[in-house]
Amino acid sequence: MRVGGWIVYAALCGSSWSRAQHYPLVYNPHTPEGGLLEHIEQASQEREREALLEMFVQRYPKHPAVPWAYDQLRSVYQGRNDTARVVAASEKLLEADPQDLYTAHQLLKIAEQAKDPSAVWRNADRAFRIAKSLLAGGGQHNPEFARQVATYVDYLYYTRALETQDAAQKLARMEEFLRRSPDSPYSRLVPAHYFATALQMGDMARAVAFAEILLKKEQNQGDALLLVAQDRFRKKIDADTVLAYSARVIDLVRGQSKPEGMSAEDWTRRKAWLLGSAYFMTGSVLMDQERYAAADRALRAALPFIRGMDMAAPALFYLAWANHQLKNPADALRFGRECAALRSPLQSQALRNLAVLQSEYKLP
Repeated sequence: MRVGGWIVYAALCGSSWSRAQHYPLVYNPHTPEGGLLEHIEQASQEREREALLEMFVQRYPKHPAVPWAYDQLRSVYQGRNDTARVVAASEKLLEADPQDLYTAHQLLKIAEQAKDPSAVWRNADRAFRIAKSLLAGGGQHNPEFARQVATYVDYLYYTRALETQDAAQKLARMEEFLRRSPDSPYSRLVPAHYFATALQMGDMARAVAFAEILLKKEQNQGDALLLVAQDRFRKKIDADTVLAYSARVIDLVRGQSKPEGMSAEDWTRRKAWLLGSAYFMTGSVLMDQERYAAADRALRAALPFIRGMDMAAPALFYLAWANHQLKNPADALRFGRECAALRSPLQSQALRNLAVLQSEYKLP
């Protein structure tokens, strides 16, 4: 339409691109560039229109209608499945409009379809930056789409990190992921994989350091809490932290339902490890503090989860001693016999203790 001698036209790219970005066409038909744009609009043949559009962007690369022209060209190339030219036009469009998230997202999808890793990560980075910029600026007309793009890119980086075979590179990529997307829904899934990889490498110091940093930001990370507690427990230092973190792990696991995507069998094993470890460390620390009644409760709670694990023998050993101190001879003997029956470094001492208990209580 004509407005005060100017022609104003709003173009929306075809639905095949799933875009919502409008590129207005405003020009003065009495100028050379305006005359060329008017000629483009009047062209009835696609080849003629294409040639005129290409001529326009070459002659007038700074004109405000350039984004519209590249958008039109891209639609033409898309119509005949000329992916190379679609990409080239889209790149030019992003040069003219660096905040065009829809174009950045489409370039990412094209790179994925082409299975071109370098192009995938280059376009993923760009799409993520644009999405975050639009969300932070508050002016994006479709914030939900920006959030979806940011989350999708997070998923790509999360899966790439998990699928990395080299352990050191895998750790580096997980650290990078948490730095760039600390609030991503996938960030909560990273710690367990990070700790497992670090432990696989035998890099306990790195795993613990990472856990301590994480806990400064988020106290509800069960894996981080358990790892730091285990580190303090093994070093026999900071008993208060061991008790506090173990208690927090127990509260978290007791209040948590099975994570989506995890099998019931895996969830049962994971709960057993978390709860068994937390209860066992609690009971062991309380034994060192000679708080026998509290230690007895914690170690009894641990037993159902740790049977068959290395923790079982020391837990039974402590339970026998705690119940001896609490004047519960039947339980002291029962736990002592269970410990003595297990092959462990404590078996010889458990047999000697059992003999003392049987003699003291005059029981067979």
